[in-house]
Amino acid sequence: MDKSPLPQRPHWSSGLARLTAIASLMLPLGGLGWATTAPAQTPAQTPAQTPAQTGSSSPVRWKPKPERGQVQGTLSGGRRGQEAAACDSSADGVALRLLVPRGRASLLTVAEQPVLAWQVQTQQPVSMQLLLSDVTQATPIHRQSLSLDQSSIVKLALPPTVALQPDRSYRWTVVLQCPSGQKSEIYARSFIRRVPGESLAQPLLGKSALERALAYAEQGIWYDAVAELLALPDQQRNGQPAENLAALLAQAAVANP
Repeated sequence: MDKSPLPQRPHWSSGLARLTAIASLMLPLGGLGWATTAPAQTPAQTPAQTPAQTGSSSPVRWKPKPERGQVQGTLSGGRRGQEAAACDSSADGVALRLLVPRGRASLLTVAEQPVLAWQVQTQQPVSMQLLLSDVTQATPIHRQSLSLDQSSIVKLALPPTVALQPDRSYRWTVVLQCPSGQKSEIYARSFIRRVPGESLAQPLLGKSALERALAYAEQGIWYDAVAELLALPDQQRNGQPAENLAALLAQAAVANP
C-alpha cells in the first residue's frame, strides 16, 4: 500500500520543460459538463455510457476491462485520486481536471512514454507542474514545469529519460498555482499502469490514428485511446473538442471540478 505523503510544494523557479499543448483549443467547458458537477459516485456506480446514451454519433466505444484489475495504491491518510479541482467556486474561475475516467479500472497504457492529458480553464496566465511517482515511493521520478496563457487541453508525453516499467503502477499529479481566488494552489491526481501490448501491435500496423484510438478504446486502454484522438488533425475545430474525443470523455464520465 502506498504510504507516500502529498508531493512537496513544487519549485516554480525550475526551467520550463518541453510542452505539447493544444493551446488554441479555447474550450467552452460547459459543453463538456464542467460547470455541472454530478453527485459523487463510486466506480461501481458509474458504468461507462454508450454513444447512444450520450447523444453522440461517434464510432468510439469505450469498454473498460475490469478483468485487467485496478491500479493499486492509496495515499497517506487513505486519500485517493482527486481527478479535478478549482481555485474557487465561480463558474469562470481557474479550474483543472485530468482527462481520466473515474475509479481505478482501465487506467492503462502500453507505452513506455505515454501521453498524459488534462484540461485547464483560465482567463489569465497560470503555472503548473507535473509530478510522476512510483506508487511505492514518495519521491517523484519526474518533474516537469509548464505554463499556459489561456484555457487549453494539455497533452504531455513523458521524455525518453523516463520509461514506465511493465506491470508497475505510477501516480501522476498536476499542481497548479492559483493566480487569484480562495486557494494558493490546487492539485489533481490519478494513476497509470503499463500493460503488455504485443497482442495489439501487429493488428495496428499501418492503421490510422482514429483506427488505433478505436482499438485501444475497445480494449479498455485509456491513455493510448486519448493520445491517438489528440493526435488527430481535427482537434482544433472551431475551438471545440472534436466529436470523437468528446464522446470518449462522456462515455467514461470524466470528473468535473
